[in-house]
Amino acid sequence: MSKFIVDKLIGFQERKELVAIYANPDADFHYAGYIEAVTNLECLFRVISENGEANGYRAIPIESIYQLETNTLAMQDVLVLAKHRGTEHTAPFLEVQLKKKYSLMEYITDLSKIEQLVLGVELFDDSESFYGYVLENVEDAIEFQSFDVDGRADGVIIIRKEIISSYTFKGEIEVGIENKRKKTF
Repeated sequence: MSKFIVDKLIGFQERKELVAIYANPDADFHYAGYIEAVTNLECLFRVISENGEANGYRAIPIESIYQLETNTLAMQDVLVLAKHRGTEHTAPFLEVQLKKKYSLMEYITDLSKIEQLVLGVELFDDSESFYGYVLENVEDAIEFQSFDVDGRADGVIIIRKEIISSYTFKGEIEVGIENKRKKTF
């Protein structure tokens, strides 16, 4: 199934097609966006909100995707709003195409550590997400400097990689935290 999903995601990316991605079978909730990169392991997409606004990026494992939709009536409404707002197509986040065996999650983890890029970290067990940047990245775990939504340091979190369901970055919340951090320093 995952090769089929990977091939479909690549097709959406090539056609610059807005797609809805469902990653939690227990919720009637999806993310809409434009596919930025696809590997055999993960997918990176530019998130578009229901009102057509760009809201950063999301990286998720392919194995967590259980449904894809495109060209639905709801998606067509989002597309009209995105076109109106000028968020339909923007310059890609990644300048190069990654190899299919490469891990997008590792790339983003490394980027967060190097640039102190604030990530939203969501877990498979649906516990609360947290925000922070990477302090250390080892084979099976990551150490994060955590922040509250007001940009205040909120301790250090060490977490096993296997329970991370997705990363978000450069979205409204992450950018807000980064801006508030800059004001306090």
